[in-house]
Amino acid sequence: MAGSHLCEGCGLDLSRTARTEVLGGALTCVVCPACRLATTRRRSDLEVLFRRALRIDAALTGLCMQLAFLAVFTAAVIETASGSDVRTWLGAGLRTLHEVPIGAALLAGVLGTWLTAAFGHLHPGRVWLGWTAWITIADAVARGLPALLDAMTVRSVTPAPAGVLWSLVHTPGVHALTALAVTGIPPGLMLRRAGTAIRRQRWRWRRRVRRRTLLA
Repeated sequence: MAGSHLCEGCGLDLSRTARTEVLGGALTCVVCPACRLATTRRRSDLEVLFRRALRIDAALTGLCMQLAFLAVFTAAVIETASGSDVRTWLGAGLRTLHEVPIGAALLAGVLGTWLTAAFGHLHPGRVWLGWTAWITIADAVARGLPALLDAMTVRSVTPAPAGVLWSLVHTPGVHALTALAVTGIPPGLMLRRAGTAIRRQRWRWRRRVRRRTLLA
């Protein structure tokens, strides 16, 4: 329901009267059909504040969801890369793709779909480079902390610096899963295009409804 907008000359309700944009769209005016008095139309401060709060809430919700997805995928990739199936596949020399464990292949595909669909507005090279750097650091921390704690004990055989360095450079599992994640790029592109088409259709529908409301 449109808010009331009374003419200052005759008191006619102008809420359903079509507006006219002047000054390049910076100002909207409504001409009263009864007394021909032109008055400006603008949104109330309460409505502007409410819409701004909705936008901030949507942005924070999206950010929290992306951080949650990042944490879940990071833990899943590190856990899967350290599993016996992936280590056996890596030990075979990455000969053929049909030897990839099913769980690792599914995880890599979903990961690639998420990276493509969620961050499609960014440069693909930066997205994949950022993920590779992040998962390498996370895996190095996951591997380096136990090695560092073990090196501080008397039972340690390898010195702490060597153990930490080995944990930093020895990450073939996460890199192999990251390479397999490119299989999720086509589904990610399809999801992103579908989302764009849905948003465009909703925008067109809202614009059509708004026009009908103003001309009624």
